[in-house]
Amino acid sequence: MAAAFFNSMTDRTKARAVSGGTEPGERVHPEVVAAMAELGIDLSGAKPQRLTMELANRGSLLVTMGCGDACPAVPGLRRDDWPLSDPKGKPLEEVRRIRDEIRVRVTALLTAERWQRTGFVANRRDHMKIILFGATGMVGQGVLRECLLDDGVEAVLAVGRSSTGQTHPKLRELVREDLFDFGVAGADLQGYDACFFCLGVSAAGMSEADYTRLTYDLTLGWARTLAAINPAMTFVYVSGAGTGGRAMWAQVKKHTEDALLELFPSAYMVRLGALRAMNGEISKTRWTRVAYAFFRPLFPLMRAIAPGTVINTEELGRAMIRAARKGAPTRVLESRDLRALGT
Repeated sequence: MAAAFFNSMTDRTKARAVSGGTEPGERVHPEVVAAMAELGIDLSGAKPQRLTMELANRGSLLVTMGCGDACPAVPGLRRDDWPLSDPKGKPLEEVRRIRDEIRVRVTALLTAERWQRTGFVANRRDHMKIILFGATGMVGQGVLRECLLDDGVEAVLAVGRSSTGQTHPKLRELVREDLFDFGVAGADLQGYDACFFCLGVSAAGMSEADYTRLTYDLTLGWARTLAAINPAMTFVYVSGAGTGGRAMWAQVKKHTEDALLELFPSAYMVRLGALRAMNGEISKTRWTRVAYAFFRPLFPLMRAIAPGTVINTEELGRAMIRAARKGAPTRVLESRDLRALGT
């Protein structure tokens, strides 16, 4: 896996990776083939070879992965050891985690040695990996759909209290009954380019303390965890139209926005207004479902009269992806800005 990543991202006039093992198998493990195929790298025809002294002598750098005394000792040869788990016999989910950690390490090596091919960037925004919170809500459903349809999004990790109920080669899920438990293994969250935070609750009938806990505390808890693991990631937060106003919810949302903008150098606040479902997305909140059933016939008229007030789920998803991929003119995006990005 490491050699395949290396050779797919390096300038071949500067360096090339050769893979060898102290106890090579007859073929690449099927779980490894499957995990790499998800990223468009075919290892089905790769033939493992033995790591010999002759092979090691041909290199300028020997990267070992826990082979210890069995690894060749070549005088004068640089050596770096990566303490990685052996994927042999492990379930596909664990192999994916090992694969993602390997990719992060290879990317760091290429960057440090300046062996990248022309046009390669460490956090490749043309091939993004995205963490999505709230994929089962109305907003999250629409955003997830666009992520899975976008050829430039190579992987999505959906984090939430319940499963999305979907299966897709790009999609992994992290289901946590207690979303305030931020103690996730770093490998689960490492190597992602963007986070789309679509979790939200209504402030109706809720005290300021409770709303603050479920809005500011929950969002910032995950944001700080992600910033420590992926400091260069883009964080896109779904807020609401009217944020910053006098209402309690608007002040809490503004406090959350300000903290996120300070935490991440690349962050965008999505101040969502009226949202039109295009592909059967439904809210988990009963009163929201009732309201949307009433207003749905009026959305085309509202959009014609005031085009800056209504955005559909397809435009929203595309706008968030494009903001993460290429940036946006402003860090606070109203419905009109989102439509321009998502068209």
